[in-house]
Amino acid sequence: MEKVIVKIELDRDDVSAMMRLAGSKLTDEQWDKMKGQECTLNDEDLEDQAVQMKLAFSGFAFCKLLKDE
Repeated sequence: MEKVIVKIELDRDDVSAMMRLAGSKLTDEQWDKMKGQECTLNDEDLEDQAVQMKLAFSGFAFCKLLKDE
């Protein structure tokens, strides 16, 4: 199946903010394990939000790739 690949880059502040919302703190060790890694998400990872997330990312991709059409 042909697909459009959408990438998002997260810096330490992004991940740290998510950890704070989850009631935890991002440690240096956790960040060292994450930084520079690629993470591919599939429908199972997104669970019941898969449809909404795919629609949102499809909209971003459409606007970014076809903005002049």
